[in-house]
Amino acid sequence: MPDKVLVFKENGTVVLEDRLVPLENAVAELGARVEKLESEGGGETEELVVEQQYDPGTYDKGANNIFCGGTPVQDIRKAMNFTPSVDHEIVAVDVRVAHGGNAHITMDCDLIVEVRNTDSSGAPGPNLLGSATISKDIIPKSWADGLAFCRAKFYVPVKVLAGAQYAIVCRADGGDGNNTHYIWNYSGSGTYDGRMWTTDYKGKWVRFPAGWNYYFKEFMQSA
Repeated sequence: MPDKVLVFKENGTVVLEDRLVPLENAVAELGARVEKLESEGGGETEELVVEQQYDPGTYDKGANNIFCGGTPVQDIRKAMNFTPSVDHEIVAVDVRVAHGGNAHITMDCDLIVEVRNTDSSGAPGPNLLGSATISKDIIPKSWADGLAFCRAKFYVPVKVLAGAQYAIVCRADGGDGNNTHYIWNYSGSGTYDGRMWTTDYKGKWVRFPAGWNYYFKEFMQSA
């Protein structure tokens, strides 16, 4: 990648190489390039394999809020159970998300994606196995812009065991649940055997009815 790529212009636009583009588009494009370069080794691109996923190919409009703030302050997290079919190391997780709240008022913090153990009820447990972030700048700016799968890359891979249950937890360190928050897409389509969870206003994990799942993809490296 060239050392100097961006030349800032007026009205929120930049020159990316020889093209005039909106700043947010340039940031997303450069982020994708950096991710690709980071995953390349020895001239070959690293290949990731989806181990577990909920992506039936149909995208319902259901979505739940993620934020930490408001009055009184609430820490509203969301979680999705999954059970690996093989022992492996998680290297990335995709979640289908967007900025929520009022149109184009975006969060001022990144989205945090965690992998945790689960307790006997299936709720996310106290053991944090790994944590990664998704930059706020690559997440779609509003519901109206559409939701998209965005990737959290675990630079320290997370070891998981076949047959054990785990939880993917999404949380944020900002937002108020009204004007600003993230949203995680969910659906009742398909047959994935998982379970959705949310924290309530007291921070207790509450399970959604069976048959509903958050869209996600969990990756391991190819052999």
